[in-house]
Amino acid sequence: MTVECSAELSEMFELIEAMGVPAGYRVEIIEGAIVLNQHRKVHAVIIRELTRALGDTSSGIVIDTASWPRD
Repeated sequence: MTVECSAELSEMFELIEAMGVPAGYRVEIIEGAIVLNQHRKVHAVIIRELTRALGDTSSGIVIDTASWPRD
């Protein structure tokens, strides 16, 4: 299925907003279908590390990738 017009796409985005997607999940529109996926654990770790690093105003951004889980 493909999205034929911007009205269909707008409707899909409205549906996504109304879904109340739980934390740890993401919603995508793939080939006209709304798809709900759980974030992989490594994704959450990367976001957490980046958030910490960006919040640290000291000498620069350093991210320790050794502690990241490998999938």
